[in-house]
Amino acid sequence: MRKFFILAIATAVFGFANPAVAQKLVRLAAFTAEESVVVSKMMIPFLKAVNAEVGDEIQVKGYWGGSLGRDPKKQYDLVREGVADAAYFDPGYSPGKFPDFGLFELPFLARSGTEASIAMWRMFEQGHIRGFDEVKLLGIYSTDAYFVNTKAPIKSFYDLNGMKIRTAAPVLSDTVKAMGGVPIGLPITQLTEALSRGVLDGAMTGWSTILVFRMESILKYHYEAPLGVVPLVSVMNKKTWESLSPRVQASINKNSGIVFAKNAGGGFDKVGEIMAKKAAETGHTIVKMDDAGLKRGTDWSKKLHQDWIKSTADGQKKYDAYLRILADIRAGK
Repeated sequence: MRKFFILAIATAVFGFANPAVAQKLVRLAAFTAEESVVVSKMMIPFLKAVNAEVGDEIQVKGYWGGSLGRDPKKQYDLVREGVADAAYFDPGYSPGKFPDFGLFELPFLARSGTEASIAMWRMFEQGHIRGFDEVKLLGIYSTDAYFVNTKAPIKSFYDLNGMKIRTAAPVLSDTVKAMGGVPIGLPITQLTEALSRGVLDGAMTGWSTILVFRMESILKYHYEAPLGVVPLVSVMNKKTWESLSPRVQASINKNSGIVFAKNAGGGFDKVGEIMAKKAAETGHTIVKMDDAGLKRGTDWSKKLHQDWIKSTADGQKKYDAYLRILADIRAGK
């Protein structure tokens, strides 16, 4: 009887008999809203899958819309410093810290979010992507293909004529310069307001971004060509990762990585298709680069490609690997 009472007291105080008390909370953060592509197509399915498999040990909880930090440029630091256990961020907001991601921003390479996302993850698996010693990398994935969108028409794909164009990363900025535009770096959360106020003449972005950030009433002219993609990355705090059991780690690995790549890349592409159709039906001007134009564009962009190769450690090796991977994906491998 004495042992029974001791056990009962210990249970009441420490919760030994209640598995829910022993659950570890894992805070999954996003600066974008619940309906955004990354949250709705990737993070929420991940959260549900992991909780279903190992919910007796951890509870993955979503904190969307910037509730743990709104600044898109500080999402990596939120995780590294332990404010959030996991989050996603744009490596383009940290020039120099993630030097290999400029490869994916080069024009006339990846043609969709899906193939870019799968290719990026394979690049990481093959050891071509650096910069994640401080955190646990969960996934690398991509937006749909970026192209030029303007408030007023332009003469050609290569004549922006001094227009101020928002870009998301250094290599995309180089592309805008080569097209005769003035690149302006702004966080995505400030883009719609900047366009409305006349600070910008257009944006280098994809269809999905136009839809999610409600720019369809502002940007009426679209010049579709695969001018690069914006890589996005999900990471977990290293201490949080190391505190998890092998069973929980296995569940997280199973439901991230290539799963993130397919869910996010495919999600961006699908949302982009919806916006493109909507734009066509509501009187937007859409000019698509044809096959001959793609060939000319590939030749036109060679200098941009060579500049990136020369400025990056093992640049030629990484560039060649990316081309091989893209070719494999298009061949169904």
